[in-house]
Order: sequence, then structure tokens, then C-alpha cells
Amino acid sequence: MRLLYAYLLAAQYLVELLQRNAAATFEPFWYITVHYIVYLILGAALGIEHIANNRKKKGPWKFNYAKLLFAGIPILIFNLTAYLYFKFQLPVYLINRRYVDVTTLILGYLIATCFYKESHTI
Repeated sequence: MRLLYAYLLAAQYLVELLQRNAAATFEPFWYITVHYIVYLILGAALGIEHIANNRKKKGPWKFNYAKLLFAGIPILIFNLTAYLYFKFQLPVYLINRRYVDVTTLILGYLIATCFYKESHTI
């Protein structure tokens, strides 16, 4: 738990530093990129319990592609609107930064929980 708090503090400091740099230089690429990565890692860290529980099971690791395809890809597209706006000058009405933190966190958790082991019990 302490490691999670330390990660949150360090990540928040880095994001704020990059946000100030983006405001000063009008180059938001690194701020947006690191912001996404921070919340993806946090979401994956929240899904570690699922991976730890599956690690105890016998059998090969599997990956749930359907879960990623039908839930993860739409979240990813929604999250990339801000990046695409700055990269390709899309219309402003496509930008909604309000839920990006939460949806990126969900995407990280979703990716972590896509890994599982099939247990063959008789």
C-alpha cells in the first residue's frame, strides 16, 4: 500500500511538472503521454490481485481478446481524442478531458484482468 502511495505522489508531481511545462511552451505532447501512462500503470496495479489469484492456478496463461476488443478499444479511442486534437487539429467539440483519468485507469485495470489461467477441473 505504501508503494502505491509513493507511486501516486511521484506520478502526481511529474504530471504537474509536465503540465506547467506544457502551459509555458504550448507543447502538450509529453504531458498527455505521461498522463495516460501514469493512469494505465495505476489501473494495472489495481488489477494485480486478479493476476496473483490466477497465478496460483494450474494451466497455461490465456488472454481474453474479446474483453479487450469490445471494452478496451472504445475506451482507448475515447482517451486518444485529446492527443489526436493536438496532433491533427481536430474540432474542439471532440475534446472531453473530464473523464480521461477514470477511463484510462479502467483501461489499465481491464488490460491487467485480461490475463487469466483456465483451470481444468473435473
